[in-house]
Amino acid sequence: GLARAAAAVRAFAPQAVVDVTAMTATDVTAVAPVFADCARIVVISSCDVYEAYREYRAGVLVQSGVITETSPVRTVRHAFAHAVPGCPRYEKLDVEDAWRGYPAIFLRSTAVYGPHDYLRRESFVVDRVAAGRHDIPFGPGTLRYTRISATALAACVRLALTADSAMVGQVFNVAETETATVTEWAHAIAAGLGTTIRLIRVPDEVLPADLAISAAHRQHLVISAHKARQSLDWHPNPDVATSARWHARHGAGRTDFTADDHALANAREAI
Repeated sequence: GLARAAAAVRAFAPQAVVDVTAMTATDVTAVAPVFADCARIVVISSCDVYEAYREYRAGVLVQSGVITETSPVRTVRHAFAHAVPGCPRYEKLDVEDAWRGYPAIFLRSTAVYGPHDYLRRESFVVDRVAAGRHDIPFGPGTLRYTRISATALAACVRLALTADSAMVGQVFNVAETETATVTEWAHAIAAGLGTTIRLIRVPDEVLPADLAISAAHRQHLVISAHKARQSLDWHPNPDVATSARWHARHGAGRTDFTADDHALANAREAI
């Protein structure tokens, strides 16, 4: 990989590097010396470094307010061994630590959506609409989880690359200004597709797996990117419609909705 091309990279003499792929400390230490002469490193980290994210996954509540750069980070590391397939040592806190000492700026991104998103975050609506299913079994849908479009994240990266040297070593959350509920997000996806949906309230225990995000959650993930907006003069705009339409055109959608039919047989009400 890059380590084997070290001589060529040094000859190219890059002035800046954006690290979007490091998932472990080893990923960093294998290549960081190659960039020792770079004036700026922008490291894409994750908001999963915060304790609130671990508790969100565990179904308990630790923080009722917004998550800022000063919120507690996890004391338990490697808590998400299955977050990245084939990478049991995944840990963005380790990645951040490994880049410290270099002229790095750390961007802690929340959930990224947009064209080419391999997680297809809008698929829970897109696939059903594509199959002509406009009645969707849903939990309470009250979870608030701030997101960010890939386009807005890229704009933040560009600004970090050219930011004043006083920004080196600092951490910035990267998230949209407003945080919709899952219910609001589902309707926004449908609107982006030029249609409407009905969310049918069903018990959480019968929700299809890809609709678990609509279940009751105690820990919300409302993430503030005020620091990035102020310090980097960054102004993110949501772009759900573009993303939804792209995935509707390019996604290999689900076709088996047996679990939906079972859940809808337990319908309570439309929400």
